[in-house]
Amino acid sequence: MNSLMTIPVEVAHQALSFCAAWDIVAFARTCHLAHALALESTGQPFWRDVFCTSHFDDPRNAWRLPGDTPTDIDWRDELQQRLSAELLAARPKRLDNSEAYEAMLAALIRVLHDIVPLSADQPESLNVAWLDKLLKYPGLLNDDVSRLSPAGQRLHALLRAYTGHVFDESTPENSLRYRRSVSRTYAYDMRNYTRANTWAPLAPATGHVDWVHLDHIATVVVSNVRDVPFLGEDQIPPLGLQHARAYTAPGEFSKRDWAGVEGTWRRYVCFMDYRELAAFNTPLFAEGARDLSFFDRPAFREAVRLLSVDIRIIECEELEAEMPEFIGVYDEPPPDFPYPPIYFEGHSETADGGHLHLEGCVMMGIDGTVRWYFVSSLGGEYQWSSRGVQIGGIGSATGVVGVWTTTTHEAGDPAGPYWQWKVPSEDPEYAPLLDRV
Repeated sequence: MNSLMTIPVEVAHQALSFCAAWDIVAFARTCHLAHALALESTGQPFWRDVFCTSHFDDPRNAWRLPGDTPTDIDWRDELQQRLSAELLAARPKRLDNSEAYEAMLAALIRVLHDIVPLSADQPESLNVAWLDKLLKYPGLLNDDVSRLSPAGQRLHALLRAYTGHVFDESTPENSLRYRRSVSRTYAYDMRNYTRANTWAPLAPATGHVDWVHLDHIATVVVSNVRDVPFLGEDQIPPLGLQHARAYTAPGEFSKRDWAGVEGTWRRYVCFMDYRELAAFNTPLFAEGARDLSFFDRPAFREAVRLLSVDIRIIECEELEAEMPEFIGVYDEPPPDFPYPPIYFEGHSETADGGHLHLEGCVMMGIDGTVRWYFVSSLGGEYQWSSRGVQIGGIGSATGVVGVWTTTTHEAGDPAGPYWQWKVPSEDPEYAPLLDRV
C-alpha cells in the first residue's frame, strides 16, 4: 500500500481509472490515504474515464435530437446513481421505498437512452450488457408498480416496452396469463382511443408516447405470438435490448430515408370478433365487460394475422390519401432539420389472397421517438388507418408497435394492436399466417 501512495497522484489515478467502480470503493475503504486518493482528490476527468472505460457507453455518443447532446455531465454523480440503482434492483424488497424505486427506474431509463447506435466501430454496447444483467433479477420487469406515481408507472412501462417482451421461459405461466388479460383489457377498451390522442398510444396533452398504453399493446401481440406453434425465426419480432439499438434493422439508411423505411416488413395484426369487442365495451349489458374475466372464458378467441409489406419512398405530392392531424411531431420542421417527414407507399398480400395498398408517412416525434402513420385500401377505398411508435432508436430491429383502426373513427368502430419489423428484402421464407389464440 505504501508503495502505491508514493507514486505520483496522476499515475495512481490513471491506474485506478481502469478499475471497476466497486473496486475503487473497496480500495478507498482500506485506509484514510486510500480514501483521499480515490475519492477526495479525483475530479470529473477521472470519473469520466472510470465511467466510460469499463462501465457504460459515453452518453455524448448516444443518438439525440439536434441540440440535445449533454455538454456538462457530472460523471461521478451519474455513476453513483447508476450503481445505487444496481444495488436496489438486486433487492427482493425493492418496492418498499417507492421514492427510491422511482429513482432507480429513472437511472435505468437514462442508461437506456444513452445506448450508442450500432456501428462498425461499436458493435457492442456496455449499456446493453449492464441492463441485461440487471433485468435478470427475478421479477424486476413484472413488479407490481400500482403504488408508484403515474410518472413512475410510465418509467416502468417504458422499460418493459424496450426489454420486457423477450420469450422468457422462466416466467410462471399464471403470471403470463394474468399480464396478458390485463393488457387485453387495456388494449381493447375503446375509451383509450379518441380524437385527443389521435387514436394512438399518445398522451393527449403533450403528444409524447403513452408508454403504459404502448406496453399493453406490445404485451398483447407478443402473448399471441407465443401461442402460435412452429413459427420460423423471421416470424418473431426481434426482441431484446441489442435489437432496440439504433440502426440495427436490415437495409440502408440515407439522408432521404433516415428511418430505414424502404424495404420489406413483417406485420402482425391482432383483432377480436367485432361482436365480442362490442360486448366487452358495453358494461350495462355484457357480463364481465371491461373486466379481466371477459378474457378467461373458454370460448374467447383472438385472431392474429401475419402480413408481408413491401414499402418504397415517394414524394409528398404523389400521395393519394389525405394525411390527418398529428400531435407531438415535427410535421413542418425547419429546412436544416435532419429528420424531415418521409412519405411512402406499399403493398401487401393478405392471407386470403387479397392485395392491400398502403400510403403513409414517418415523422420524428418531439420526444425523440419515430412515429408511423399509414392507411390501407382494399379495392380502392382507404378503410383502415394505423399509427405506431418505433421501439428503441432510429431504425431499430425491434420495429414499430401501434394501433390499427378505421379511417372514419365512428362510434363502435374496432381497433386493435399491431407490430411490424423490417426483414431482409431477399428473405424467401414468408408465408401468410392467420391463426386464433
